[in-house]
Amino acid sequence: MAKIVAAAAVSALLMFSGLFPVRAAVAGDAVGEPSARIVEFGVYDVVSSPVDQSGAVSGTANAVRGLRLLQGTDRVPARVGVNFGMRFQLIGSAAAYPIETRVVYPKAMVNPETGRSATVETFGAEIKPGPNYHGFTFEHEWELLPGVWRFQIYSRGRLLLEKAFTVYRPGDQV
Repeated sequence: MAKIVAAAAVSALLMFSGLFPVRAAVAGDAVGEPSARIVEFGVYDVVSSPVDQSGAVSGTANAVRGLRLLQGTDRVPARVGVNFGMRFQLIGSAAAYPIETRVVYPKAMVNPETGRSATVETFGAEIKPGPNYHGFTFEHEWELLPGVWRFQIYSRGRLLLEKAFTVYRPGDQV
């Protein structure tokens, strides 16, 4: 049950199952378009419950009820049970706003039970003003893909924000 975590203010976050330096993309050039900034990133303790997400490689997502940053880092151990991602905030939007979240994997993620695979997973969400969360939970061995993972936030086809994490196997030289 991998989860890519998408947004909605911290009190009602959605986590959909499943980065190098911070790069905040420009957004805000077009009239009415918000920009975005990363509030924090790293490894989190996440309290969540599963929900159906048929479009995900795992077939599930998580509704996040709580989250706490454990370690601010962009280096993540590939270990079942690890949650990582970023909290971000839209700037210039006072109301709920539609976005698209993407996770770009370092290589194809393949679910051996279903044969479903993806190198990029995309999910739509409507987020509220305030801190939002986008991340991933390793729940299966087949999700533990070492390399650079990119978490992206898009609005109307424009990249607003991107954060890269380097996932490594504990014990490997990095």
